[in-house]
Amino acid sequence: MKELLRKAKSCYKLVSGGHYDILVSQIPPFKFLLTATNLMPPPPLNYRYFLLGGHGLGLQSMMYYFEKIHASPKYIFLVDVLKPFIFYQKFDGIVIDKEIKNPLAKKILSSKLSIKAPCYQILRDPISVIKSFTNLVMFNRISKTNTKKDLEDHLLNMLMNVPHMMYHFTSMRKDIEHLFSDMTYFTQQDISQENLQKTLDDFSNRFNYKKIKITECVLKGTAFPRAFPYIFEVDKEKFALHLSSREGKNREIDVATFVHERFPKITTKYYNIKNIAFQGYEEYDVQFVAFNEKVLEDSLLLSKAQIEIEKYEKYLLSSLEKYNRFCLNEKEIIEILTSKKYYEFGRKIAQKIYEESACIRQENKTILQSFMYSKEFLEHFKINYWQ
Repeated sequence: MKELLRKAKSCYKLVSGGHYDILVSQIPPFKFLLTATNLMPPPPLNYRYFLLGGHGLGLQSMMYYFEKIHASPKYIFLVDVLKPFIFYQKFDGIVIDKEIKNPLAKKILSSKLSIKAPCYQILRDPISVIKSFTNLVMFNRISKTNTKKDLEDHLLNMLMNVPHMMYHFTSMRKDIEHLFSDMTYFTQQDISQENLQKTLDDFSNRFNYKKIKITECVLKGTAFPRAFPYIFEVDKEKFALHLSSREGKNREIDVATFVHERFPKITTKYYNIKNIAFQGYEEYDVQFVAFNEKVLEDSLLLSKAQIEIEKYEKYLLSSLEKYNRFCLNEKEIIEILTSKKYYEFGRKIAQKIYEESACIRQENKTILQSFMYSKEFLEHFKINYWQ
C-alpha cells in the first residue's frame, strides 16, 4: 500500500507540474499507444537532414541556431515515446537525442523513413558529456543539493538510469544509419564561439538556408540562461524575466525540486519594459517584460514587480554561487569512478564508452584522439581507447 501511495503521489506531482512527457514515458500502455499513432500511413516525407546529439553536447544550442536560419529541426521523441502523428508535421531535420530504446519506435522508423539524407552528429569527450549532464542535473535540483555527496549521488543515478541520453554515439544511429547519404561530425571546436559562424555558414550554403550574423553566442557553458524565463504574477498581471535565446523553452533551475510547480514557456506576445543586468552576468541582456501593454504606464504596479525581481535575483545568485562551488570537473568524475568504492561500476562505464566510440574509431580517429579525459579514464582499466 505504501508503494502504491508513493506512486500516486509522484503521478499527482507530475500532473500538477505539467510533466506529461515524463508521466507517459513511465506508463507502458500510454507509451505504446502514443507511439502507435505513427503506424498510420504518413503523407509523403521530405526531410533533408538528420541531426544527432545527446544531452551535454550542445544540441539545444545548435537547434537554436538551426531554427534561426529556418532549417526547421524537429525532435521526434518525447523522452522514449515517438511523438504522436509526428510525420504529419512539417520539418526539414530529424533530430534524435538518445539511443532509441522503444522497440515499436524502431519498427516504425525502419518502415516509414526511406529518404537518404546527410547526417550531422555532435561529438564530445564522453567524460566531459557526463560532467555537463551531472552538473545540469544538480542545477535542476539545486535547492536540494547541499554537499559533494549529493552530487556524487546525482552522477551515479544518472549513469545507472539514463546513459543512453548522453554518450551512446554508435547506438543512437544504428537503427537509421542506412539512411545516411554522408556523415559530418560537429566537434566542440566546430561549434565553439570562434568557429560557430563558419560552421553555420557551411551548413546554410549546403541547403540554401538563410544566412545570419551571430551576435550572441548561446554556447557559453554557463547555467545562467537556464534560469529563464521566470514568469510571475503581480495583482493578477503577468510579467517575466526573459532571454531571447530561451525563446520557447522552460526555466530549468530547480525544475526537479519543485516537480509540482509549472515552469511555463513564453508563448504569447510580450512588451519589453527594460533590460536588467545581473551582478556577475552583465553580458546577458535580461529583459523585464509584461504581457499586457496597459501596465507599462502603471508605475505602482511596476514598483511591486520590481520587488519580485529583486527576490528572484537574490535566489538566483545564491543558487549560482552554490552551483559554481559544487560543479564537478572531468578529473573529479574520473576520481569517483575509479575509486575503490565504485571501481567495478566504473569498469562497466569504461567498457561502454569504448563500445559507443566505435563509429568514431572507424571513421575519424583524429577526433577520438582528442578525447583525452576518456583516454585517461579507460587506462585505469587497461583499455586502449584508441585501438
